[in-house]
Amino acid sequence: MNLGWIELVFFYGFAIGFAVWQYWKTDRELKRTRAKRLEEEAKAARAAPTQTAGKVAASADTPGAPEDASASGSRHPIGQHELHDR
Repeated sequence: MNLGWIELVFFYGFAIGFAVWQYWKTDRELKRTRAKRLEEEAKAARAAPTQTAGKVAASADTPGAPEDASASGSRHPIGQHELHDR
């Protein structure tokens, strides 16, 4: 009897089981986080419905946009992001 097969089955069984467990755990945590975020957004929308009404996102080519805003679409000031230093 070749004991190599037994070793392979146990090793890969453990590795695949661990991977499936991590996937399941992460998926469960993401679902909790999404539900919590949606609940908080719904609560904020019920508390102050007029704060977001009529609010338009500023773009770099519209009047009123910050002069130093990034033109790449992220709308943060140039130099204020870690990728600008690269």
